[in-house]
Amino acid sequence: MKIYLSLWTNTTSFTTNHKIIWKLSLALAKKHYGEVSLKTDDYGYSIMQDLPFDDFIIGLNTVPDYPTIYTLGKIYSYKYICSLNEPFLHLDGDALLWEPLPESLLNSQLFVQSYDYAIMQHDAYNVYKLQADLNSVVPNEWLNNIGLAAYNTGLFGGSNISLIDGYCDYVISMIENPVFHNLWSGMPGQLSSSTVDSFNSTQAKSLLLEQANLAIYCQVHNITPAMLFTEIADPNKLTYKKYTHLIKDKNNPIILQRIANRLQSEPYDLIPRDIDINDWHNY
Repeated sequence: MKIYLSLWTNTTSFTTNHKIIWKLSLALAKKHYGEVSLKTDDYGYSIMQDLPFDDFIIGLNTVPDYPTIYTLGKIYSYKYICSLNEPFLHLDGDALLWEPLPESLLNSQLFVQSYDYAIMQHDAYNVYKLQADLNSVVPNEWLNNIGLAAYNTGLFGGSNISLIDGYCDYVISMIENPVFHNLWSGMPGQLSSSTVDSFNSTQAKSLLLEQANLAIYCQVHNITPAMLFTEIADPNKLTYKKYTHLIKDKNNPIILQRIANRLQSEPYDLIPRDIDINDWHNY
């Protein structure tokens, strides 16, 4: 199975401070699976060329210029990977594989990390708030599927390349539809600036495009992806010892320092710790 990470730098979400996390993510993936490739653009290559990726694939320079949609590069990376017609695993740069993934998961026709309940509880998939914040039309598919559980794609892939390629085409057709240009290009508006509990329209657009659309596409095709874990709270798998998806914790300076400490010497300290991700700041 081919292993990929991807980096599209025309986005608001990546900073060079995150490179230390990518370094650890890559080291862990290579420990378990050997070769790992990076799909990126020219600037991403200039940032990451000193990391030991086995292949740098420059191909994200022509992704549509919507920098507030940080998942956009992933969609076009998935599309490229599908053109190779081989089973694959794509990892986010803040996803850390402390142990190899179950073979039963990797052998599935389509797999994801989990449902995305935790993020859903914080308005990340609130279509009505997004519509109000950007004063823009939104896809009917989103309005007609409010409440459908989205899938977290911290890890994503499978063996049914035709299915995954169809999902990519579904999302790209939405991205390239001129009806939604104002939605994709819109900057955070009134809800983000006038409320105490600000609504993050950048996050909403990004997650709706990638993760909610995946759930919609799967529902239409009567498919449920295999998942690393499925429960809202799963202490046996949401641990530092097996798999960590940092998400918002990637900006925590204490966690960044913990990671830096692990990578100070060769070989890197890649030993799992049997603690929950929520306890990282105490470790």
